[in-house]
Amino acid sequence: SQENNTTRTFLTELTAEDLGIDFVHQENKYDEYQTEILLPHNVSQNGPFIGVGDVNSDGLQDVYFGGAAGQSGKLYIQVSEGKFVANTSQPWEKDAASEDLNSLFFDADGDGDQDLYITSGGSEFQLGNPLLQDRLYFNDGTGVFSKSRSALPNILQSSQTVQTSDIDQDGDLDLFVGTRLIPGRYTFPATSYLLINNNGKFTEAKAEQAPALSNIGMVTDALFSDIDNDEDDDLIIIGEWMEVKVLLNTNGFFEDVSKVYGLDDTRGIWWTITASDLDGDGDDDYILGNLGKNNKFKASEEHPFKVYANDFDDNGTNDIVLAKYYKDDYVPVRGRECTSQQMPYVAEKFEDYHSFASSKLVDILPEEKVEDAVVYEIKSFESIMLINEDGKLRKKSLPNEVQISPIKSILVKDVNADGHKDIITVGNHYGVEVETTRYDAGYGAVLLSDGNNNYKFSRPQSSGFYVPYDSRDIVMIDDENNSSSLIMVANNNRKPTLYKITK
Repeated sequence: SQENNTTRTFLTELTAEDLGIDFVHQENKYDEYQTEILLPHNVSQNGPFIGVGDVNSDGLQDVYFGGAAGQSGKLYIQVSEGKFVANTSQPWEKDAASEDLNSLFFDADGDGDQDLYITSGGSEFQLGNPLLQDRLYFNDGTGVFSKSRSALPNILQSSQTVQTSDIDQDGDLDLFVGTRLIPGRYTFPATSYLLINNNGKFTEAKAEQAPALSNIGMVTDALFSDIDNDEDDDLIIIGEWMEVKVLLNTNGFFEDVSKVYGLDDTRGIWWTITASDLDGDGDDDYILGNLGKNNKFKASEEHPFKVYANDFDDNGTNDIVLAKYYKDDYVPVRGRECTSQQMPYVAEKFEDYHSFASSKLVDILPEEKVEDAVVYEIKSFESIMLINEDGKLRKKSLPNEVQISPIKSILVKDVNADGHKDIITVGNHYGVEVETTRYDAGYGAVLLSDGNNNYKFSRPQSSGFYVPYDSRDIVMIDDENNSSSLIMVANNNRKPTLYKITK
């Protein structure tokens, strides 16, 4: 009927409670601006994420929701199509003090069932705090988990992403773990690492296996993908203030070939990367979520947005100075009041707001400190696709409608049954400093493909998809016979949002 044509949407929202999911993420209160007043946005509110895996081998996917610091994560078992119950075994309750970020189900010990790796992160714990130890829980095959005390090396860093691949080709799954940040030292590059699996016990790979991982940056996401079609997994890594990094795998040794792939000018505030063969030519293409263009920083090729980080006033804390191009030179983004709170000498050197406002960056920062500062520049905050062709990754912008806010997570799925892979995005970032409006303009998006790498925004009235929250992760729950497809969105400080694909 006519009415049906106008009301039928590609996706239909479900109620989490109706499906048996009562998890509500509860972000803990932590004021990171006390030590780093000039942070552009919170780095302590990066969760929650959702892990998906069949933990009891019944053919139905189960889900783990990560908890904030002080909150346990929770595993739900799918008992029948689209119906979940909390698992009786929740050993991570004992680790509630840690901040869960990514979680990954994989067979760590080769016994044929899905074990669970959880990255421990956040910015409130100092390096070396035991609460930053990642965790591995072994599954007995029935969905009963026990925490391993000895499977992981003692690495006490704030990590976020974890990915699997058989790096050494010995038949088991090894890990890449991405370190998100060095607490209290925003923009300073952290070291990420590979963990090699020997019968369920993991040891850190030698540095020469992937030298680029040393001080690689503030890693938010990564994936293993055979970029060069030589039948092994290469590694793509993205992060905040990072260029897109491609590490090509040759016999388990990873070489940084980002420049060769045309990626040496791609620094951004990258949040997420997803791989899929979008154009059907047999190789992976990539979709990347950036900060978006709806921000006050205004980066461009001619006038990049810059950051300088160092202890500029020698008081033992990291000072962050964001700089934008104004009139004919670079000036601080932040005002005299905030800047002098972080660096008291500024108030003495510039007695009034006018003298500070009319000063260039070079007048404000001590020259010798600038020379050994961390300095990065960003030319674009656009979220993009990277089309894999002819040994290069060709940049293509995502539609303007999704540039209005940060994209935190991306799902590729044909939602309108036309045989083409569509893109679903979620995002926003509510936690910002006092002089910045929170990033809340996004409400999720469905981008419909024409099969030729062109994507068109589908309005919520047509798509049925509307998630105007502080979203972090979007995942697909498919059962083995693929008769139903659930989409779950994890939101910071609230309950998840759930959809099914309308049949």
